[in-house]
Amino acid sequence: STARKVVLTKEQDRAAKDSEKDTQRKSKKKKKNVFLGEKTKRAYTKSGPKGKNQIIEIFYFLKYSQPVNAYAPAHYYYDTKKHKVLKLAAVEEDATTLKILHGSYKKLQNNKVLETGYYALGTRHLRWEKFNKNGILLTKTHYEMGFPRDANVSYYGNDRSLINEVVPYVNGKLEGDYAKFFINGQPDWRGQFENGRKVGVWSKFWGFRGRRRYEYQYAESGYDPEVAEPELIREYNRNAVLI
Repeated sequence: STARKVVLTKEQDRAAKDSEKDTQRKSKKKKKNVFLGEKTKRAYTKSGPKGKNQIIEIFYFLKYSQPVNAYAPAHYYYDTKKHKVLKLAAVEEDATTLKILHGSYKKLQNNKVLETGYYALGTRHLRWEKFNKNGILLTKTHYEMGFPRDANVSYYGNDRSLINEVVPYVNGKLEGDYAKFFINGQPDWRGQFENGRKVGVWSKFWGFRGRRRYEYQYAESGYDPEVAEPELIREYNRNAVLI
């Protein structure tokens, strides 16, 4: 017997093609908005003066909120009210305007990439690169869920379940977010190194509910003259009220 060729009508052929296109469109959309198995939404921010000097950040955030790792040296969010990307030391779970960054990230100026990398559950993940305005690579750092790949991590006890301290190293030099914890998992100290020096604001915590106690100011850059004695700029009581 011979097989008969199935002939579709014009309407059936058009319907089949439309169905195939719709399936491909849905497949592409699904792949685009899923990172590490989690559904995400795309967003962007603009800052600075309009024109060539304006900074544009393009990123993704979790469609559905999830608990983040309290031990991560830093957490990154998109503030939907202020339309800014925020780096926060303490975990923020109750703020409805804060969306957890998750997926690719890119910072541009004058259509040139200044920084690129990935976030995973609010932490820096995989390879991050920084470029100058001429497109020359300045730094390249690898992260694993917020921790620099070369970081020294110490623990309480032998089961390695409770982190004591995270000391960030990049190419043998202190670089990145530093964190020290109490045995109950609450932050003790948080700060940042650049070029082997403490920079920016360093925070000392009370040891409960992520509440700060003291904030000390170091030099803004690791390439500025080193600050021997930091300035105490803020002090809080146990109720998180500024003294």
